[in-house]
Amino acid sequence: MTDLTTFGARLRAHRERAGKTRPVLGGLVGRSAEWVKALENGRLLPPRLPMLLRLAEVLDISDLADLTGDQSLPVASVTRAGHPDVDNVAAVMQRSAVLVGDPTPVDVLRGLVDQAWALWHRSTAERTAVAAVLPGLLVEAQRSARRLDGLARR
Repeated sequence: MTDLTTFGARLRAHRERAGKTRPVLGGLVGRSAEWVKALENGRLLPPRLPMLLRLAEVLDISDLADLTGDQSLPVASVTRAGHPDVDNVAAVMQRSAVLVGDPTPVDVLRGLVDQAWALWHRSTAERTAVAAVLPGLLVEAQRSARRLDGLARR
């Protein structure tokens, strides 16, 4: 393998290890194959943190130091991934079965949304606080959206 002391060389090594071509990697992060090539060849400086995080996630890199060569920074420490309740929320969002029961009145749904919003903005552990109410809110919203009509459904 080539000298892995530059960002571009590390990026190329991780891209090849992941089995991705330049066009594929570029497309997955919203850039062109030429942009990826310019990074790999050192014609462009390493991107800023948001793009570094996208590259790391696409290339399945758990520590940005593997990509940047700098001080260790776990990707999960700066993204919303990795919370223990993610699977519960995702399961509710992906449910396709028609839920039984009467629709929740729009006023009640609005109150549940306001409660979740307040929890997110007032809590010091916002993800944990919202994760406690979000699955129930999603179930109520899904059931109501399937049962209500007209303006109430909107």
